[in-house]
Amino acid sequence: MAGTEGQAAVDAQVPASDNQSESVFHLKRKSNDIGWNWGSLCDPNDKNRMKCLLCGNENSGGINRFKQHLAHEGTTVVHCTKVTDEIKKKCKEDLDRPKKKKMEKQRAEADLREDVVITGSREGSDAESKAASSSGGSPTQKLGPMDRWTRPINPKATKEEAKRQQSLNEALWKERTHQVHQYIAIWVYTHGIPFNAVDNDEFIEMVKAIGCFGPGLRPPSQYDLREKLLKEEHARMKTLLLDHEEEKNKNEIL
Repeated sequence: MAGTEGQAAVDAQVPASDNQSESVFHLKRKSNDIGWNWGSLCDPNDKNRMKCLLCGNENSGGINRFKQHLAHEGTTVVHCTKVTDEIKKKCKEDLDRPKKKKMEKQRAEADLREDVVITGSREGSDAESKAASSSGGSPTQKLGPMDRWTRPINPKATKEEAKRQQSLNEALWKERTHQVHQYIAIWVYTHGIPFNAVDNDEFIEMVKAIGCFGPGLRPPSQYDLREKLLKEEHARMKTLLLDHEEEKNKNEIL
């Protein structure tokens, strides 16, 4: 439907001539992008250089920049002088769609992180609040790795009270560890991860790295995994193989 309307708009605003070949309407990339309704390739060998079928302007910024030309977006793009308000609106909405999608994804990730709550038992939470208060900290203070082996300094506490506090801290740590394990288990079950994968050194290193980073870690995107990180890992493994080969050759010589 959008294609028919776009072509009708082009037909209405671009006068036909004897020298104009109909092939211009076919110099398009294989794409369903709305911008191709009002633009064409200037050269089939140059996939980024486009010509506006409304005003005849040519630019080399690709389809996204061409839609900015139609939508009158940006300060470095020549704006189309013959675009209709309807076409301008459609191109603007199409340009804004990825931005809205990104914002929605960020909000969803933020909501998801808020849902991840690691707390201790009621008794443990009270103990944590008392421990923070006695040490001059905030009741919402987070426990760190060292808290497993330490207790708050309270000169007035008896030996029995100090021992009980230590037990409460250990119980709280155990409960929090269990809750983290539950999140890991859900991921394993949902995506069919083999159970023996948790015995791999790489998995253990990953868990330790996440723990060292602390709250707020953003996981890598699919693009990061298949591009930058994959290339880095390939280079790392290639270096390891070369080092192994050099070491092997040295041993053979000896």
